[in-house]
Amino acid sequence: MIITNGECFNEIFQRKTGLNSFAFNEAFMIGRVNEHLFTDDFISLRVSSLNTTLDIYHQKIDDIIKYDYLNCDNIELYFGQDAFCIINVLVLLAYLDKINYHNKIVLNIIDEDVDDVKILSRYAMQTDGYYALFIKVFIEKLCIKTKYDFINKSIQVYLAYHNGNMLKYIQAKHKIDNKELGFTKEMLAKLYEEGGIDEKDNDDVS
Repeated sequence: MIITNGECFNEIFQRKTGLNSFAFNEAFMIGRVNEHLFTDDFISLRVSSLNTTLDIYHQKIDDIIKYDYLNCDNIELYFGQDAFCIINVLVLLAYLDKINYHNKIVLNIIDEDVDDVKILSRYAMQTDGYYALFIKVFIEKLCIKTKYDFINKSIQVYLAYHNGNMLKYIQAKHKIDNKELGFTKEMLAKLYEEGGIDEKDNDDVS
């Protein structure tokens, strides 16, 4: 099973490798969630948050959530290194933990700026504990540290976004006015590259 970080890269991956893969078409950095991952009520909440329709959401996500993971020996993930991508990875790992998938998982961090499959780093991942982490971060909005620095940075960006401190942080760090502010992927990537958000800049993150 190969899961990529979206339709654009999925097309590149299939063209370059000739392998079958599935795009993970979600954006968990934004919108609301509950603890019932990919159940009907969870999906309804995501449909509302993403301002889409139930049919469109199922078209984009069913390949992922209806796959027979328990008969799958290994999973390869191909995702970018920015916070948008890593937050999606956390939700995927939480879902796999919740359904008791504990086989081999490899996370490939890719360079999204090239028209190729360029792997920057690879990690052997375990799902144990990721559903509990999902509850702490996504539901309780707590700042949880893992052994992976790139995950910790992404959690900080996610919490700053949802705790309402992103505007203040961007203004302070990048000297831009209100008209220029926008929660764009580029700005979040810039925050990630700077090493996340320090606790002194984000008092609401515990």
